[in-house]
Amino acid sequence: MTASKVSNYPKLMQTLTSEQKLIYLCGAGASMSLAEHRLSWPSWILAGKSYQTISEQDELDKLIGTWSADDLIDAVTYLLEKLKTTGSYEDYMNKTVGSLHPVNKSFIEALRKIWRAGDLITTTNYDLTIEEAVNCSAVSYSFPAEILSIIRGDSENKVIHLHGVYDRLNNIDDIVADDPHI
Repeated sequence: MTASKVSNYPKLMQTLTSEQKLIYLCGAGASMSLAEHRLSWPSWILAGKSYQTISEQDELDKLIGTWSADDLIDAVTYLLEKLKTTGSYEDYMNKTVGSLHPVNKSFIEALRKIWRAGDLITTTNYDLTIEEAVNCSAVSYSFPAEILSIIRGDSENKVIHLHGVYDRLNNIDDIVADDPHI
């Protein structure tokens, strides 16, 4: 996957530097703490093994290799392709990412204070635990104009998902987890 340079987006940079808001970036640790679960990226991939045949599990183990970022991307590319081919993808996502809910009361309250202050929360997570905690909606990278409008304060604040979101209730799934060029 090729990373985009923030310098390629001068309007975004101008808006980010001119607004008087804090932007909180949350990753897997935030979701794991908020929902008190252990669904890290590696454990998420390993949860998919139960949907596979023994030979597919062996292939997944080979792809996981040394657990490097590149190996994990190769493994999840293989896994998601197999799950989609066999029709197991939705069940897998619903039982992993889609089943998470906020339970850590201290973290929920901290997020609510951030939200009430009008600051922005961004995340690389696919789940909706932050949205559930602060009672708001999500917006993903797929809607850059909406994100820019939120940053400018012209639109209702939403949690910004930098790697996409999985929302089974609204039929949204634009997660960036695999490398379609493999």
